[in-house]
Amino acid sequence: MRLFGRTLSVAVIAILSLSPAFGVGAGSGTWDGEGGDNEWTNSDNWTDDEAPSASKSAEFGSAADGVGASVNVDGDVTAQRLVLRSDSDPNPSPGDGNFAVTGSGTITLTGPGDTVNNRLNTGTFTVDPNLNYGGTAGSTFSVFSGDDVVGGNGPSVGPAYLFLNGNISSTTTGTDLEFNSVQDATSSIDINGNIESTIVDVTFGGIGEKNLNGSSNDYSGDTLVTGGTLNVGGNLPSGTNVTVDPGATLDFSPGSIFGWSIDDSAADLGEELNQGDYNRITNNGSLSGSGAIFDILLEGGGFASAFWDSDRSWNDVLIGSGNLETIFSGGFSGAGIDSSGSVAGRGQFGFSGSSLSWTAVPEPSNLLIGGILCLGFLRRRR
Repeated sequence: MRLFGRTLSVAVIAILSLSPAFGVGAGSGTWDGEGGDNEWTNSDNWTDDEAPSASKSAEFGSAADGVGASVNVDGDVTAQRLVLRSDSDPNPSPGDGNFAVTGSGTITLTGPGDTVNNRLNTGTFTVDPNLNYGGTAGSTFSVFSGDDVVGGNGPSVGPAYLFLNGNISSTTTGTDLEFNSVQDATSSIDINGNIESTIVDVTFGGIGEKNLNGSSNDYSGDTLVTGGTLNVGGNLPSGTNVTVDPGATLDFSPGSIFGWSIDDSAADLGEELNQGDYNRITNNGSLSGSGAIFDILLEGGGFASAFWDSDRSWNDVLIGSGNLETIFSGGFSGAGIDSSGSVAGRGQFGFSGSSLSWTAVPEPSNLLIGGILCLGFLRRRR
């Protein structure tokens, strides 16, 4: 059954190795632009006239090769890693600069290590194409912004910015995704595309900001905020359990969406608290926001019509401090649910402390025969 349009799910992570083996040394192709057309597929644009491959990283050295340089990707290409750095030295000193990967193609990255990394002291790395993880099954796709995580350069002034404008997916199973902005509190990663259902858990860590702006994220696992700030401007997918660690912050922007779903296959009409499995927000850090939308999806097939004829309460939708009514003051959404949480003729959803409640509207006895057994506001999920 479906109470609202399903928002997305996703996750992909290869735990970062800080070893120089994953640095800018052997197994890397450095962009030099000597081909003159800015095309990734033109081997003349790379050192040794050899484009990156599954065992060869794509390295962009802005200080050596020109601030504001760019490379275009309109088809499907493969590389081990994507790295923006200050110069062509394998262990560069912190530097400044900008680089853009443009185009509407897809870059498949095989890892391992920090698979996408803005290693600059100060600078912007923009990636427009879709990113696909093609590494080892069950590993982690790691995305970093900040020079001090690799090469032993130590902390530097920052900030470093990474903009990911395409969708993120994986062709291998069990892929988690990790975003880590580590330069300083003002460094950031903007995820403007969508994280697709081939990703499992997604972790947002480090000390900087991560901005989740895609409106159709569909990753299938948990959302873990382990450090810094996660600003949700798009959506957190239906069914994702969210955990905010001590010292970390989760903030919902106006109009952003949290996808809440009930798996009703375990529902028991005789037990007030046994009302199916549902996802929660566990806050051990800081939780804030206002004007966000609480989107409801019903899954499974255990809820009969009679279930909705009684008042219900789903306890501990929020565990820890926070105010659901304030954060989700943008109202409700879902099939047949208006923004106030009302389902015409049947009842209304609302918040009561850390719980979600359902207040039933008594049905006239003549409506309890026949048609009421198929709730018009619940669409069976297919």
